[in-house]
Amino acid sequence: MQSDVLMSVRLSAAQGQRDAHAVAVIAAGLSLLLAGCQSQPVKPLALFGPQPAPESLFVTTSDGWSLNVLRFAPSSPLPDADPVICCHGLSYNAGFWDITEKTSLPRYLQKRGYDVWCPSLRGSGQSTKPTVAQLRRLFRLNFSALEPGAIAQRKPGLLKADWSVDDHVRYDVPAVLNFVAKTTGRQRVHWIGHSMGGMVMFAHLSSAGGEQINTFVAAAVPMVMLHPLNDVFQTMVDNMQVIQIGNAVVSTSLPAIMGTLVGPGLQSPIDRLFYNADNVDYLVGHRLNYQVLEEISAGQFRQLMDMVRHQHFRSTDARVDYAEQIDRIQTPTLFLVGTLDNMASVGAVQWTYNRVASSDKQFMMFGRINGRLADYGHDDLIIGRHAQEDVYPHILRWLKRHARSQPSSQPS
Repeated sequence: MQSDVLMSVRLSAAQGQRDAHAVAVIAAGLSLLLAGCQSQPVKPLALFGPQPAPESLFVTTSDGWSLNVLRFAPSSPLPDADPVICCHGLSYNAGFWDITEKTSLPRYLQKRGYDVWCPSLRGSGQSTKPTVAQLRRLFRLNFSALEPGAIAQRKPGLLKADWSVDDHVRYDVPAVLNFVAKTTGRQRVHWIGHSMGGMVMFAHLSSAGGEQINTFVAAAVPMVMLHPLNDVFQTMVDNMQVIQIGNAVVSTSLPAIMGTLVGPGLQSPIDRLFYNADNVDYLVGHRLNYQVLEEISAGQFRQLMDMVRHQHFRSTDARVDYAEQIDRIQTPTLFLVGTLDNMASVGAVQWTYNRVASSDKQFMMFGRINGRLADYGHDDLIIGRHAQEDVYPHILRWLKRHARSQPSSQPS
C-alpha cells in the first residue's frame, strides 16, 4: 500500500512537471508571436559571407494573376551557370526556401555564384490571393499583407477566389520561366521543386516539353499515392466532405496559430506528413507556421484529394494523367527523398524515377541507414537541422555537373 502511494505521488509530480513545461512553452511561443517575430529581420548569413539582399519582383500571368518572385543575385556570378528556380509546395510560399541562416538553399547557392529565383505561386506569399486569405493572415498577427511595395505592384485578389494545381501548370510555371529568361537572357534554367513545386514541373515537362529546363531537381515529389494509404490519408479520404468544409471556413489559420505557438515539438498526425520533428529546429518550425504556411484553395484540395483516392496525379477534369505521361520526359533529373517521408514515400518516388525516360537521372535517399546525420521527412530535405551538410552539397554537385546554355538574348 505504501509503495502504491509513493508511486502515485511520483506520477503526480511528474505530470505536474510536464504540465508546467507545456505551459512555459506555450507562453514563450505567445510572447514571440506578440512581439511580431516577422518584423524582426533575419541577420545576414555570416557563414556565407556578404551577399546582396533578395530583390522582390513581380510578373503577371497570362490570366491576370500577379506572381511575386524573390531574386537572390550573387555578388560574384559563375560564368558557366544557368539561373536556378526554387519552387515551393502546397500551402507554402517562397519563404520556405529562406527561413533561417542554416536553412536557406537560395543563399547557399547564391554564395557559390548561382542566380537563384524563388516564386510564390498564385494564392501565396506576396502574389495575388483572395482578400479573405489576406484578412486571415492579419488575424494571425502576420502583417505581410500590408507591405506597401507589394500592394502597389500586385493585382488585387477581390475577384480571385479559387484556383487549381492545373493553373500553376498552365499559367504560373510558363510565366516564371519566361520572366527569368527575359531578365537574365538565359535560354534555360535549373528547376528545384519541392513537393507540389516539383509536381507542376513534371506536368510541364510531360505536356510542354523541356526546352527551357537544363536540369530538374525533384525534392520529395510524389506523382503517385501508393495504396494502401497510411492512416492519416485514409482518414482524410473517409472524412473528405467534413475536411473540405473546414478548409473553406478556417483553412490553415488554426494550425498556423498552434504551430506558431509551440513550434515543431507538438506534432499532430497531419504534421507528421510534413516533417520529422526530431530533425527540425524550434525556430524553423515556428517561422514555418508563422511566415510560410498558406491557405489551400478549394480547387487545389479537390485535385490533390483526387490523387490520394485514385493514386495518380491527374488534371482537374481527369482527362490528363500527369503520372502516366512522365515516360515522355528526357530532362536530366535528380530525385531526392527522405526515409521518413510520409507524404512522398520512398516507394512513390522510386515509381517516378523508374518511369522517367531520361538517361541522365539519379536517385538519392536521405536517412541514417545511408550514412546521413538524420532521418529525413518531407520538408526536412530543405529545412532540416542537417540539410546544409547532408543535402545541399549534393544539389550543388548536380548543378556543377550540368553546364549552362548559351544566352538567348541580352538581359532586360
